[in-house]
Amino acid sequence: MPPTKPYIPSHPKYIGNQIILSSGRVTLHSKDDSTMIFGKKAIALSSLGSVNFDVTTKLIINSPKIELGIDAEKVGEPVLLGNGTILLLARLLDSLTTMSRALAQLSETELETAIPAVSYASRGLSELCPALRADLESLLSTVTYTK
Repeated sequence: MPPTKPYIPSHPKYIGNQIILSSGRVTLHSKDDSTMIFGKKAIALSSLGSVNFDVTTKLIINSPKIELGIDAEKVGEPVLLGNGTILLLARLLDSLTTMSRALAQLSETELETAIPAVSYASRGLSELCPALRADLESLLSTVTYTK
């Protein structure tokens, strides 16, 4: 299905110098070097099927803003940075594990000895949570948005 808001050139009527290729199939092949496509205002790729990029090393998208979906920055959400999010969640889970182990020590017969461990774990968790909350904001991408 084509995008709901396709790219529309500023001059939709063909004016001036132009090349129009229309065929059953068009193939561009650079036998010894690169194939480059440049457009002063835009390059639009559209298909009723799929658009495929097959590479053997890496795909680089170099842009100050990347939107995955039409108007993604307006109606979508910024993506989270993966490694930072994993580290933040690991810190939180480690603290919750410490707290749960301290709580597991609670029993009526060992209440006096368990309370210091629970208190210590609770202080650690209560100090960690606001710091993690602040760190979470820094993990939002300012470049890539999706919906």
